[in-house]
Amino acid sequence: MNLLYQIKRSPYISRDLEHILDVAREGSHILLYQDAVLAAAVTEENRLWLERLNMAGVTPHALEEDLRARGVTKLLDGIDVINYSGWVDLVAEFQPVSC
Repeated sequence: MNLLYQIKRSPYISRDLEHILDVAREGSHILLYQDAVLAAAVTEENRLWLERLNMAGVTPHALEEDLRARGVTKLLDGIDVINYSGWVDLVAEFQPVSC
């Protein structure tokens, strides 16, 4: 079964995203919410993790409401922006794992 990794902590204070990159399998999804949405902003470091996800066949998502709340307006190409309804759909479709 493919997993939905839900990450809420900022990549600047947590290594959650790095750990997920090591274990996520093709067909899995990652949802960035709360402070983790900072990983969706356009930076070179963020571009590198997104490349690793793409090579692994993992789909990244970011919660729209949290992006707005944190002022993240310039996103990396390839980040699927979803709302709360989209989050519910992901949880219903995949086995959720929270970090």
